[in-house]
Amino acid sequence: MASLAEKRMEDAEDHPIDQNTEVEARPEELRLLEALHCGGPAIMRELGVQLGVSPRNMTALVDALEDAHLVVRRPHPTDRRATLVELSPAGALEAEQALAPRLDAVADLFEVLSPGEQQQFFAALSRLGAAIAARQEVSADHASRVSP
Repeated sequence: MASLAEKRMEDAEDHPIDQNTEVEARPEELRLLEALHCGGPAIMRELGVQLGVSPRNMTALVDALEDAHLVVRRPHPTDRRATLVELSPAGALEAEQALAPRLDAVADLFEVLSPGEQQQFFAALSRLGAAIAARQEVSADHASRVSP
């Protein structure tokens, strides 16, 4: 299976502009791959909202990644109207390669903290995450009762 960059290189050979140009995945493609890598399979509509991409552009983005064999579409198990998007094995590899330098940089930052300080930081973040999730649940519950 060709990587996204290799597929773009093949396309460039069919339509040459500058053969010396390095071909890479576009930022929006990497963002989608990373979102799927970190969050797992997701509904296209929800991915579009998460990434700030219109439904039309989301479809084109998923089409391009599907053509490059980096994502696959699956029917939603309980909602016939929804389509799930998930990483293919090649897409997972592409996402890991894109994320690796960022994860290494974050790991370098945390080296200034002792293991105990890292645990305290993680505990504080976990509590904040739980508080945010609880507020979102309350807001969603309230919205469902207010909506007709």
